[in-house]
Amino acid sequence: MSGGILSLAVMRTNGKALVSVIIPAHNAAGVVEEALRSVQVQTWTNFEALVIDDGSTDATADVVHRFVGRDARFCILSQANAGASRARNAGLARARGDFIAFLDADDVWFPEKLERQMGLFQTDARTNFVFSNYLFWDGTQDLGPRHENRRKFREGDVGPHLAEGNLFLTSSVILPRATAEQVGDFDPAFAIGEDWDYWLRLADRGIWARGVWQPLARYRRWPGNVTRHKLRTAELNVVVLEQNLNRSRRPELQRALRRALARARGVLELARARPLLESAPHSVAEGVWRAWRHHPRRLKWLLWYLALVWPASLGGQATSDLVYRKIRQKW
Repeated sequence: MSGGILSLAVMRTNGKALVSVIIPAHNAAGVVEEALRSVQVQTWTNFEALVIDDGSTDATADVVHRFVGRDARFCILSQANAGASRARNAGLARARGDFIAFLDADDVWFPEKLERQMGLFQTDARTNFVFSNYLFWDGTQDLGPRHENRRKFREGDVGPHLAEGNLFLTSSVILPRATAEQVGDFDPAFAIGEDWDYWLRLADRGIWARGVWQPLARYRRWPGNVTRHKLRTAELNVVVLEQNLNRSRRPELQRALRRALARARGVLELARARPLLESAPHSVAEGVWRAWRHHPRRLKWLLWYLALVWPASLGGQATSDLVYRKIRQKW
């Protein structure tokens, strides 16, 4: 499917199609209630909320069961701990709706989130992916929006831009069910970046994205977020790009993936060099050199290498310290 409005003939309530909300939850007892309440108060009332308890050892299931007991739209599925990808796949297999929405157990939605996004499917027949801006949030206060520059708020055929990185918060995305069925399951091999891989696979089939500029979700940032593990993230980013380049059939996406992969391989070299700052700082220059060789267009990395090998008698220690600070800040 390359786009288009699906038939909304089944599972309508008050003229509204059924949206299946898929919520993976692992040891989320302290946060999942907020997530579920944000679903319960949606102005788009025709939804089913499928919470997949991913082998939690805390009171996650007890919290969810309270919603299930009071609201027939909520359902809990249980599985042995297998990760977010397999949990979402279990939800996809059980979903009955014409549309699929995703919500992570530590994020929350604004009440009009589904209503406003579902309207986008009616305004552009090509649309097969909708998203929204969102707020970074520490659980107490908002820390600012993800997108502040409207020109960088990508819509339409976003495939080449997606190669540069994950543009979309999973908790902001809604897909037609037929689109999700064509893309298939989330890849359980990825503990990080499984959503980015999924969007790239959709892009290769044909994506037309529409977004709501106003933030409609809150993304919780805290020290436990997996995205903070920068070396592991860099490693998996390379794998995501390699796999999607190998299977891509779209020439324009292939070109974008090749460029992105060159940069990602360079970033991986720098992430690997970061621990050497404490144990073997003189080896960092080799990693920076390899980073630039992967991505020669990144002239900054060549300048970093030159700064690291600059003779100490000519101020090389000072230039090295400058590069070390930059690597520490970034990776």
